[in-house]
Amino acid sequence: MKALTIKQPWAGLIAAGIKPIENRTWRTWYRGPLLIHASRRWTSKCGELARFARTAASLEDVPSIPSDEEMRAYCGRLLCKVNLVDCVKIGELPPTLRGHWAAAGPWCWILEGLVLVPSLPAARGKLSLWEWPVSTVAEVVA
Repeated sequence: MKALTIKQPWAGLIAAGIKPIENRTWRTWYRGPLLIHASRRWTSKCGELARFARTAASLEDVPSIPSDEEMRAYCGRLLCKVNLVDCVKIGELPPTLRGHWAAAGPWCWILEGLVLVPSLPAARGKLSLWEWPVSTVAEVVA
């Protein structure tokens, strides 16, 4: 199954159902199920981004954001499955998806259908889209 490694806190925000868009510098033509994997490292930059995310969330009446400790625990883990439904330039986003979570662009991957994944062994991430062994998630992700 296709997987994408995303730095924290962004991977955790997707898994929390708060961030429906993943910003990338590159376009993808892939559409369909996508596993979200959190990168292995938590750095001071991650903490700064988490503080920014909490500020943005407070402006948008978003439910509470996982704590830094919770997001650190997610590092190196498969967090959820989503459906990648579209990939558009930031200026082409539907009005309902515009806001703080789509601020970076230039390509916005639109994610829907969040399904959390029970804890699996930690794994090393990769660049770009990559294949997660289906046998390890088949029984936990329908």
